[in-house]
Amino acid sequence: MSVLAISVGGGLMGIWGMLLGVPVTTIIYQLLQKDVSKKNRILTSKIHWKKFKISA
Repeated sequence: MSVLAISVGGGLMGIWGMLLGVPVTTIIYQLLQKDVSKKNRILTSKIHWKKFKISA
């Protein structure tokens, strides 16, 4: 992930893009991860697990 951030940042903004690309990419990744996790919890809480009862 960081290699991609350095390559894209460097291509767009030179050395400053390389230096800022990794932190910006990390922040975006963390925000997306939290959003997806939140949506996953909402979806799984709506499923009625009693319907899917598995007997051994």
